[in-house]
Amino acid sequence: MSIFGGAIDRKRPRTLHAELLGGVTLLANRERHPRERYRILEAYYHSTGVYDDLARMLADVDLKSVRALRNPAHAVVEFYAATMFPGADLDEAMPIVTENPKLPDAIRRIWDWSNMAANKQVLPRWESLYGDAFIKVATRMDEGSGQVRRVFLQPIKPEYVSEFETDERGFFTYVRLDIPKVRRNGDEFEPYTHTEVWDKPGDSFRVWEHDRGEDTPVSQLGTPTRETAITSFGFDFIPMAHAKFQDIGEGRGQSALMSGIEAIDEANRMATRLHQLLFRHNRPVWALEANAVDKDGLPLPPPLARPDGSDGDVLELGDDQMIGLPGNAKLVPLIPDVRYEAMLEALNAHLERMAAYHFPELRYYEISDRDLSGRAIQFLLAGAVDRVREARGNLERAIVRANEMALTIAQIHNLPGFSATELGGTWESGAFAHSIAERGVLPVNEVDEAEIAYKRAQTQLIKSQYGYPRVRLWREDGLDDEDIAEMLRDSEAESQSIADAMLRQFDRE
Repeated sequence: MSIFGGAIDRKRPRTLHAELLGGVTLLANRERHPRERYRILEAYYHSTGVYDDLARMLADVDLKSVRALRNPAHAVVEFYAATMFPGADLDEAMPIVTENPKLPDAIRRIWDWSNMAANKQVLPRWESLYGDAFIKVATRMDEGSGQVRRVFLQPIKPEYVSEFETDERGFFTYVRLDIPKVRRNGDEFEPYTHTEVWDKPGDSFRVWEHDRGEDTPVSQLGTPTRETAITSFGFDFIPMAHAKFQDIGEGRGQSALMSGIEAIDEANRMATRLHQLLFRHNRPVWALEANAVDKDGLPLPPPLARPDGSDGDVLELGDDQMIGLPGNAKLVPLIPDVRYEAMLEALNAHLERMAAYHFPELRYYEISDRDLSGRAIQFLLAGAVDRVREARGNLERAIVRANEMALTIAQIHNLPGFSATELGGTWESGAFAHSIAERGVLPVNEVDEAEIAYKRAQTQLIKSQYGYPRVRLWREDGLDDEDIAEMLRDSEAESQSIADAMLRQFDRE
């Protein structure tokens, strides 16, 4: 059994606390296929009816009494969609850095074919929610000529990646995809499963289209719909890249929600119980009392009070009803002594701790109501910013790897603009080397930018007074070698001009 797969044991007894309100027990269970873990995390993200959905997935556990009243999963995931690659302009959201001036336009062309302006939001959502983001490099064929028309990057939902293996560099050596699809047969639409297996050591690519389910062993799928060698495509790699939200040394990544699932469940349980008490007990139950006694001194039963006035008249005053009672009778409200405020304080304290220790991303939604400087915001969100930098770095490396594969495939198929001459070389020659520029996670306002620039200038002035090389100062300002060479030429020309003027003045004197 692969460490990435495994059968689901539905006969094993489970309890509510061990399997749900101890959510990590459920999600971290290595006996479960990762696909089930992804679906549970997705249920938390969508939130509405999450525990009803989980009850259907875990048929022998009763979860219907819990409601997702304090579920932050959606807000946590959306934080990463908002901060990793913000904005509609790809040049600003994902600025390309390379020494090859011909490369950026080619990459942007692939990104345009890939609808990257939209997918740059999908990938951060999947990476933070599931812990994994997979990118496949695919091709679109021309129906008339049968030739490759374009190459694009295709996000693959993690639950569709059933099994995989990688080498020490993180390149795939084996991948199995099981993708649910629907095909039209006349006016009827039929669901089926598209299974493809890439096996690099065996130089094999196989495809099945079947209705036998996503967990059917390959040996039971029958004859492939298509079978060919990977090298027949003109390359010898599996065209996929993988990014982990947090790399904990396992095959799959760690979700942004994983460490706080128990806290989420506890918060929902507390809120559900509080709401039940409010609706059940925060309304009076009326008891009718009578103090009358009979001739022997024994208490008489309380009189009946009916809306028809048979035992007491009913007086309508606006929306209220006033009941006239017999003598010595009264209505007494019975309200249980429940400390709702204390329960709410305990819930709020739990939510505060959840934001502090499990989900620092939630602080992001507080800053709009507070007058804070950029530095204060950076300090408040330091934990969340660190997580963004790690996750974004992992995802950017996967995108860069996918870009290089796409450029190689476009070059193999002789697409216009992608030849070795037009791109200045091949992947083997290093012509495809590039990265995505380092940039801030949170926006900095103009006042903060001015303050940062002033402090940098003051620091550089002090350094120059102590003999700090000006070339190094220029590098710290972000100037490249070409800009520095131009600055040196200008400086030398200016110095020479000053020297000539001084000599002319000396000659005149």
